[in-house]
Amino acid sequence: MKSICELCGGIIQHESEIWTYEDQEIKIDMPDEVACLIKINGKSIEICNSCYKKNKHDLFPVEIRALIEHEFALEFHQRGLHQSALDAAEKAVSLAGDPIYKSTLNVLKNSGNQPQ
Repeated sequence: MKSICELCGGIIQHESEIWTYEDQEIKIDMPDEVACLIKINGKSIEICNSCYKKNKHDLFPVEIRALIEHEFALEFHQRGLHQSALDAAEKAVSLAGDPIYKSTLNVLKNSGNQPQ
């Protein structure tokens, strides 16, 4: 599967994984590299890691930028990129003091290098 980065138009390759939940198999499509998928006004927007690193998401309002930082923090953490996860979570909290963002940052600080 492929998707398109909303900011640069680049292709984001996905790999399918089969997960089991309560004896049911579920097909999950995961991007090959870190990317985030958010919904804005009912529209799904995917952002690639390259655009994230170049801060191209700065064109969005502060609340959306905070959401993007939070989603990247979760993605980095899932892939074992602890410092990148912490950095993104700290940015999310600095942009918007949402309790969910603060909780994520706290969990990341206390988890060390271990993905949850």
